[in-house]
Amino acid sequence: MESAKLQLESYTHTLAVLLSKLEEDSSLDKFDLILNETATRLLILKGSVESSALSGKIQTLRTASQEQKSQVARMDQDLQEIREERASLQDIVLNLPKSCP
Repeated sequence: MESAKLQLESYTHTLAVLLSKLEEDSSLDKFDLILNETATRLLILKGSVESSALSGKIQTLRTASQEQKSQVARMDQDLQEIREERASLQDIVLNLPKSCP
């Protein structure tokens, strides 16, 4: 009788271990499902980010940025020329003969 009781306890323990493993597998299945859903959503998001409309807008912004950089460079050059002209005019004023009105 004692032997049967020990064997029954052993089987009960084995069943408990197997059930916990099944529950773990269920958790893994849920985790896999979540990962798969996440991967699918990421692909959809990536597709929307890589859309041609968005690429066109990004290219337009890049072109506008380049144009603005060119305009700033031209303005810097113009300012430098104005400074040089001002310095030249100041030099002329300082070196004019006293007899000039």
